[in-house]
Amino acid sequence: MPERTELTVQARSALTLASDGFWVFPVTQGQKSPPLMDGWKEAATMDPAKVEAMWSAHPSANVGIYTGRYQADKSLIVIDVDCKEGRVGNEELIRLELEGCEFPDTYVQTTPTGGRHLVFCADQAVRQGVSVIGRNLDIRSAGGYIVGAGSQIGGVFYRAHRQAVATTPQWL
Repeated sequence: MPERTELTVQARSALTLASDGFWVFPVTQGQKSPPLMDGWKEAATMDPAKVEAMWSAHPSANVGIYTGRYQADKSLIVIDVDCKEGRVGNEELIRLELEGCEFPDTYVQTTPTGGRHLVFCADQAVRQGVSVIGRNLDIRSAGGYIVGAGSQIGGVFYRAHRQAVATTPQWL
């Protein structure tokens, strides 16, 4: 029986994310895009054997999380908070909170540029867009993806602040 090789950070992260209900697929090493396979939406999986096979073929690939699916029958709605190059995503979040929009505690990822992904589950995916709910607050959902924890760009890792993925707030 062949000896199993040590898994990369990205492969271990992909397996953890899949076990948490995220549908994952490989993305170009050190980048946000492109996915490393045609049909990445259909290839995205939570199956540990398939995840291991994908990262055996691409050991250092970044981890993509398909936002159109979550667990067996849900989808994701992700607020992508941009904070790089003078963008004011965090300030917009505060503005929304002051206007009465609540953000329940949920799974959060920090990005290499100082931004965040606030990840929520929903019965159905919604249309994606840029600056949808406020300046520098993008929505990732139907047909999209985010880069997942364990991925790196410019030597800086995406990091997870692991807790349960909350249900999308009604106002969103």
